[in-house]
Amino acid sequence: TSRGLGDVYKRQAIKCVANGAVELYHNNSKKFETTSDGISVGSVTIDSSFNNIGLPDNGQLRLGAGEDLRIWHNGSHSNIKNSTGRLYILADDIWIKDKDDGDLHAKFVHDDAVELYHDNSKKIETTSTGITISGSDTTGSIVQGDFRFKNASGSQHIVYDASASRMNFA
Repeated sequence: TSRGLGDVYKRQAIKCVANGAVELYHNNSKKFETTSDGISVGSVTIDSSFNNIGLPDNGQLRLGAGEDLRIWHNGSHSNIKNSTGRLYILADDIWIKDKDDGDLHAKFVHDDAVELYHDNSKKIETTSTGITISGSDTTGSIVQGDFRFKNASGSQHIVYDASASRMNFA
């Protein structure tokens, strides 16, 4: 059994179903309803414990007075767009991993190292004295431009001068 409230033109405004849904209408178009799992507002769903919000593909979570921060999934990729100021990620340690929480891509450790990984193997790490590179260049690529390697005190270094094709040791 259901009961409804409408206007003189028999347009639905509120529909109440016994032991079931409550539906709200605007201009005879359903805009809100309760479900056995929670509520539905158009294509947006919120579960009954208010722990999950469901949006369809390309539906955006928009935050800020000017909707400056947007988070959405387009069916193939997930996106975060910040259109004003900086986007800060605040945490003592930040790990970027694959979707299955398996392979590690990068770690940013508070007051310590930044680590970059290839196929779950650490290849580059910052240290208090510089960087550590694991492995070697296996691409046959050529380093272009000048580069300089220094020890921690800066007293000894290797300099490659690309314009003179010369390596100096000091």
